[in-house]
Amino acid sequence: MKTYYKLRNNKRIGTFIHIPRSAGKTFRDNLGEYFIRKDEKHATALYVRENYPTEEELPMISCVRNPWQRIWSLFNYTRMISQTMHGPYDTIHMLEWDEWLKTPIVNNERRNHYRDVVDRNHLSSATYLFDRSGELIVDHILRFENLEEDVNRICDSYKITDVRIDMSNKFSEEFGSTSDGWKEHYTDEQRQYVEEICSWEIKEFGYKFE
Repeated sequence: MKTYYKLRNNKRIGTFIHIPRSAGKTFRDNLGEYFIRKDEKHATALYVRENYPTEEELPMISCVRNPWQRIWSLFNYTRMISQTMHGPYDTIHMLEWDEWLKTPIVNNERRNHYRDVVDRNHLSSATYLFDRSGELIVDHILRFENLEEDVNRICDSYKITDVRIDMSNKFSEEFGSTSDGWKEHYTDEQRQYVEEICSWEIKEFGYKFE
């Protein structure tokens, strides 16, 4: 385990790399005091390392999720913002699913759903976790599907005793997360496309289109 320290005036241990639509709110509600999310919100690990060099020794932690489900949820979430909010600061996109999948828009002037220092596909979890040379630089990766067990493991590793994980925010029905309905929105071509751009996480964690 990488050496770590707690800052004198708070409980911080490391940094949370927040891949959008991967139980980030649940993680922050439970471990946010220990692993903080940077001001850029959904910054990649590479972005954090290069923009906060004094924190290089702090461990980084992230959470992955079935990529087909995660990407469909992200599409709905960003589109929902545009449909329900008002003004230029809240309009992200009004694209249809197929167009957005190939040319995804996730940021606007107000919402930082993606920050990186190189041009990479921000629908791939590997983009958030790897450096310029393709090396994994995040120390701990949790799984959305095993979140409670994985959070407990992290608590044991770092001797965190005051966390009682609340799973109530893990799922969100309005973004297509609690049922199998998201599968119906994928064509064979779209399914294969996600399989290509997310090949690392699919192979590493055994994700399937199910």
